[in-house]
Amino acid sequence: MAHDCTITAVMKTVQQDMFRLAANRGATQKMIAAKTGLSSSVIGQYARGESAMSGPSLFKMIGVIPDDLLSLLLPDGMFFVRAGGDLDHDTLATHCIEYAAEYAAARNPASPDGVDIAECESERLTACGSKLKAVGA
Repeated sequence: MAHDCTITAVMKTVQQDMFRLAANRGATQKMIAAKTGLSSSVIGQYARGESAMSGPSLFKMIGVIPDDLLSLLLPDGMFFVRAGGDLDHDTLATHCIEYAAEYAAARNPASPDGVDIAECESERLTACGSKLKAVGA
């Protein structure tokens, strides 16, 4: 039982991060509610970490919240990836440049851990890497 409580607590925290990052990209709670058909109240509860998102709610988020952010809800190393279609070279190039810039900044002697990669930098690199994996799949 305690294990289930831990999983729920982690999910609530990750949801808060996901909605915060979505808002930083212009996906407001109001917009998410409108596009998913979920009530603003429910979206607010998820965004504040008051309740864990249900499977059907997650399903409704697909295509509304970017895949790399939805992937935060999955175990480490797992990603939402769209199958099929042509490779979007422009998006892939953009994500490659973003990753290279983050990597160069992380290896800069003036960065938090000098030329070693700090935990905060590793998180940003992982986020950029997940975008690359999603586009290149």
